[in-house]
Amino acid sequence: MKKILSFCLILIVITCLCIAVCAEKTVNIVKTDIKADRLFNSEGFGSIFMREVYAEDGETLISMPEAALIDKDGNFLFPYEKTWLEYNCVDGIVSKSYFNAYNKFYLDTYEEDLPGFYNLNGEELFPGDFWCTTPMTGGYAFVTKVKFEDDQTSDFIQCLIDRKGNVVLDLQGRFKEFLGTLTGQYYVSVITHEMAGCYLEGMLNCWRYESEDDSDYLNNEFSIFFLDKNGDTVLELPKNAYSLFNSFTEGLALVKTQDGLCGFIDKKGEIVIPCEYEDAGSFRFGVAKACKDGKYGYINKKGETVIPFEYDNVFGAACGLFAVVKDGKCGLVDENNNVVVPLEYDDISSFEMNTAYAIKDGYVYIITGEDEITVKLDGAFLQFDVPPVLKNDRTLVPFRAIFEGLGATVDWNDETQTATAVKGDVTLKITIGDNKLYKNDEAIELDVPAQTENDRILVPIRAISEAFGCEVNWIDKTQTVVIFSE
Repeated sequence: MKKILSFCLILIVITCLCIAVCAEKTVNIVKTDIKADRLFNSEGFGSIFMREVYAEDGETLISMPEAALIDKDGNFLFPYEKTWLEYNCVDGIVSKSYFNAYNKFYLDTYEEDLPGFYNLNGEELFPGDFWCTTPMTGGYAFVTKVKFEDDQTSDFIQCLIDRKGNVVLDLQGRFKEFLGTLTGQYYVSVITHEMAGCYLEGMLNCWRYESEDDSDYLNNEFSIFFLDKNGDTVLELPKNAYSLFNSFTEGLALVKTQDGLCGFIDKKGEIVIPCEYEDAGSFRFGVAKACKDGKYGYINKKGETVIPFEYDNVFGAACGLFAVVKDGKCGLVDENNNVVVPLEYDDISSFEMNTAYAIKDGYVYIITGEDEITVKLDGAFLQFDVPPVLKNDRTLVPFRAIFEGLGATVDWNDETQTATAVKGDVTLKITIGDNKLYKNDEAIELDVPAQTENDRILVPIRAISEAFGCEVNWIDKTQTVVIFSE
């Protein structure tokens, strides 16, 4: 018996497989042989890094940083390579964008170190010759191309592109000449005094500053404004009202006052969560990080505390778990602040797509829960009162949520058990148990009919979305349905 127990113990140590359990959540923790210095979760994939190495003088670069992208099974989608890039995977589109454009530009790595956009098989989606890019969010990215005329002259071309590489909005007239500094998610033009960031929820976040002295541009007067993809200003905030802002996520945008306090505005520019936090982050999955009295926690969209302000930092929440840091160690807690993953890691990501990535003693650990289907529409996560289900390799979701998410008006006939959705000149009709969907009276065969489950009417999401002219993709590694309505 002792030998059997010893063998089991050795097996556990060798595989480094751990199970952490709380009242509502069970996760597996697996140590890999992959090394990393830092990481983050990019919609279920692990974006990992090894830091650059400098000589003792602190200035001479010995080795460039390295970056890679892995999946929840520890497989490399993009192996480590020396680069100033980072990998972001959004909606199944992998972007290679810069986290340190200053070093990339001034260390003469431009020609060998270009950003771009790829599928999950590592294939380039379209040629670009980009100098800087944002991630492809909701199917759009703000990009900059550079054209060197000679050793002293260069021209920068900036625009908003779609997921096919087509130029949607030419910003050359406003954002031009010299792209000087990458600050967080923003790309700064120090000649025109304007900049732009990520295009999210139909809005490109921008600001302009007014000064004759480019050397101190971040401390001068400026205005915040948002453009649509036609280049029209859809929202402009009062000049000097805020010193910092983020893109809109889940209908709200983070802003910071001149006094350094953070709050949130809606798409009318009105404050909905008061500026009373020392630090904060964008909303994701209904919660945002926030800081009070030097301690971090999480708040919901009503400004209510979800996780108490008792942590040194927090890194994001998803799928019912919250990444937290205390006394220099990281872990995951549930919505009741119960520890699910012990606070013993040197770094940890959010638990997106029921997967998190962590680092301990230089090695990557992968934390996984039960697979759940996620649905994204134009870059936004759709929320359902009952979870999507998979039947015969087809994803079914509550009918009203998907119809209304696609912008259709919905009617339900209880007598005939038929749902009718109207959007523009398209009318769809689907009946429980019928293997046909009717689009303007034209029958479309269904692999799986509409059906009821847990007192909810579920419909096949791909058939419904494609009938309205949407593009639908399935990411098997993260069990994600991605819908583009345009």
